[in-house]
Amino acid sequence: MRKLTELLSVSCGETATIVGSGGKTSLLWLMAQHYRESKVLVTTTTKIAKPADTACYDLYLDSATIPGREARPGITLAGDEFVENDILKLRSLAPELLSLAAASYDRVLIEGDGSKCLPLKGWNEREPVVPVFSACTIGVITLWPLGRKADDSLVFRLPLFCAISGASPGDILTTAHVAKAVAHPAGLMKNSRGRKLLFINQVESKEAESAAGRLLVALDRGFLQNLSMVVAGSVRRNEGAVLWAG
Repeated sequence: MRKLTELLSVSCGETATIVGSGGKTSLLWLMAQHYRESKVLVTTTTKIAKPADTACYDLYLDSATIPGREARPGITLAGDEFVENDILKLRSLAPELLSLAAASYDRVLIEGDGSKCLPLKGWNEREPVVPVFSACTIGVITLWPLGRKADDSLVFRLPLFCAISGASPGDILTTAHVAKAVAHPAGLMKNSRGRKLLFINQVESKEAESAAGRLLVALDRGFLQNLSMVVAGSVRRNEGAVLWAG
């Protein structure tokens, strides 16, 4: 296993947008910490929980304070605060403002959709939201729900997930269901830009490694050929392995 932050690297001057479910926010912050000595902007194009631990970032800016602000080394968190269900969150900066601000940073890391902390999801017509200047799109999935029932406790926007995966509510989730949801034109990599990387998270056992291998075999070949890389690993352990490279 190699360090995940090395496999999913973002070059200086690049923007990476992270989409999907099953660990994308954790990956966002892992990557931000990895690049903390450079000028890193962390933000969202939809909405994201604002970390309660302010040690995660060095500076917080919103729409009123980011214009004209010189980027500095460290992690700058950007977005406009609001409260939803008693949780403090951030919503996206206006697209024009985000584009202008991004140009000042060495690396920009963006969360491009939400999943309500559930391991699987379906995507509505407005998401994922990937900026035109994104040089890399990282799609995150996890496979631990395999063998469990497809219901609202596991799947965000269950009807939309069923529409693209071929599953019905209550069906036992299979590798084929997840593979279809990942590769579907309205699925995980919809709206992706730049390099397209698929990351299978929470692969921390031989059983999980086998599941990741089965998913790779089940993915549509045309979809796979459009990816730069498929990586299986663990955000928690900051480790991963390349399963396929284009």
